Amino acid sequence: SRDRRYLAHEDGTPFFWLADTAWNALWRSTPGEWEEYLRHRAQQGFSVILAHATHSKSVTERVNRDGLSPFQDGVPVPAYWDALDRKILRANALGFVVLLVGVGQSSSVMWREETTQPAFARYVAARLSGSFVIFSPSMDIRYAPENDVMGRAFAESAPRQLRTQHVGTDLPAALAYAASDTMSFAALQSGHANGDIALSRAHVHDWLPAVRSR
Repeated sequence: SRDRRYLAHEDGTPFFWLADTAWNALWRSTPGEWEEYLRHRAQQGFSVILAHATHSKSVTERVNRDGLSPFQDGVPVPAYWDALDRKILRANALGFVVLLVGVGQSSSVMWREETTQPAFARYVAARLSGSFVIFSPSMDIRYAPENDVMGRAFAESAPRQLRTQHVGTDLPAALAYAASDTMSFAALQSGHANGDIALSRAHVHDWLPAVRSR
């Protein structure tokens, strides 16, 4: 928005963020399952899907349901990323924004050297620039300078795409990223309190003014 206090559509209408944390859905679903999942979430009124571009660290398999791996010898496998493109475009067509998390320091992207991570950011940005995608280098970790490096690579490669950091419930990390020039907006998971609604409400009350002050 013009006052940088909330996300908005191009005409200024506030964007209602109702997201599903489908972390490994892009990795584990067939095209048919992905279609069924998206249509179900669309009927429920969701507007954002949070997912890994590859897979979370908890996943043990090294190939997806189609037998594809994101990388071979540190190089992207085109067939895997082509299929990912199609899934994201389908989500966009049904009205969803996709937040890709962990495409940086905390992801299991299987690059051989850590120094190649900015190259991965540029690769993903080049493929998805122009789609309704938000990039998040981190995934549930504290502030790490490497993620600012990734954020800068995304900003340079796809300047019109939004960027944030999925820091989970770590307020100091959210404050650090809110002060960074590599992020479009600050993200903070205030509702993650193991079902304790009162605690979630307290997080919103206490945390949002702190983040906004940055």
